[in-house]
Amino acid sequence: MNGKLWDVAAPAAIVLEAGGLINSPTGGQVFPFDLRNYEGKKVPFVASAPAAQRQLLDEIRNNP
Repeated sequence: MNGKLWDVAAPAAIVLEAGGLINSPTGGQVFPFDLRNYEGKKVPFVASAPAAQRQLLDEIRNNP
């Protein structure tokens, strides 16, 4: 859930191609990613099936 950009890029391609979703823990979009000021910081993300996204994000928000 909290890797650097290169840790999420390849798995994200697989998840997205399979019809899944990649979002930030707050529900925002992770991709496309703006590389202009990226210095290797962690990129929080959540991978989910579309049907599970809302419940998963609610669980994350309610159980930090």
